[in-house]
Amino acid sequence: MMIVVALLLGVAIYYLVTGDNPFGRGPVSGHGPEDKLKERFVQGEISEEEYLRMKEVLRK
Repeated sequence: MMIVVALLLGVAIYYLVTGDNPFGRGPVSGHGPEDKLKERFVQGEISEEEYLRMKEVLRK
């Protein structure tokens, strides 16, 4: 019984530390508004000027 509890606790700690999501919905963290904005800029959807302007708005 103790082995099962230790194993489950170890798996939970692993997922919390690495940010992996065992349910296939992407990382647990890192998908806030600023991260999504950065992704749009990197993919070329918005210009540098738009990125910087929107980033300032998000930080207010």
